Amino acid sequence: MELSQYMEDAAKKDFFDNVMETRIVDGKIYGLPMEVEPMAMYYSHKAFSEAKLSEADVPKTWDQLIEVSKKLTKKSQFGCLFETGPGYYQNFTWYPFLWQGGGDIVTPEGNKSAFNSPATVQALKFWQDTIKAGVAPRNELGFGGGDPGANLASGYCAIQNLGIWGVSILRENAKGFEYGVFPCPIPPNGQPKSVLGGWSFVANAKSKDPENAAKFCVWALGSMSDDSIGRVVDWCIKAKSDVSPRKSALEKATELGGYKDGPMKVFKDDVFPTGRGEPRVPPEVYKAVSDAVQACQLGGANPEQQAAEASQNIDSYLAGYSGAPLR
Repeated sequence: MELSQYMEDAAKKDFFDNVMETRIVDGKIYGLPMEVEPMAMYYSHKAFSEAKLSEADVPKTWDQLIEVSKKLTKKSQFGCLFETGPGYYQNFTWYPFLWQGGGDIVTPEGNKSAFNSPATVQALKFWQDTIKAGVAPRNELGFGGGDPGANLASGYCAIQNLGIWGVSILRENAKGFEYGVFPCPIPPNGQPKSVLGGWSFVANAKSKDPENAAKFCVWALGSMSDDSIGRVVDWCIKAKSDVSPRKSALEKATELGGYKDGPMKVFKDDVFPTGRGEPRVPPEVYKAVSDAVQACQLGGANPEQQAAEASQNIDSYLAGYSGAPLR
């Protein structure tokens, strides 16, 4: 169901543009986010100290990340960690590295592949290089690359590619663990980029009562009432650790100290502004990207060949596609 028909203009404008770009079709809002979960890099203060590294050694480029990770790697600890399990989450975590070099899945019109590009090749190769260099593991602990307690706090890795939700996980499950957060490193001539994840409310247009379902979504998250704004504030800084998708809620949460210092401040001030909405693509397109990432990262496949094959598969699918433009 289109939700914007039940929203006042002030509420529509209250959501950040980079959060809404993949939730809007033809100017109409179909999903209202309750949170924003950008990706960055977490690092262990203890691991850095033991390797005689300081904050000045926090890597800003891909090459620096691999070099620093070599210094952090030892018998029982990997220098860095990226998601290795195939799935939507792995794709999500890889997209910033694609975008940093100017790459994309599809053209701006959303109807043809843009995947066969130098930016794609270098992003595939970078993740492959971390495995080849022996600084990143082929498997993660706990529930995977999104679990900082089992991987970073345990000492399994010293740097972990992870979203903002890791702050609340560590707050609850690894009290006393000291860590920092920095934006994802960039390639030569690259631009800082992150991906904005997070869940949204949507209303099924084919349900028994779609109109009331849509009105509920707007009542819950998309009105200018104090309750609606407060709900987003409480979710993002009390129940979890997220950036608010709404300007008013972010302002209120900031006033309450939710982004005062530490990792939350880094995410709000340095990472979120570089973020782009998680791509809106159907399963067939996701799978083409996933297969390329998996083949290069763990299978040692040729990145140029994988980029070309995935691009061909994407174009083949789009030739018969008639849905909303991909973003």
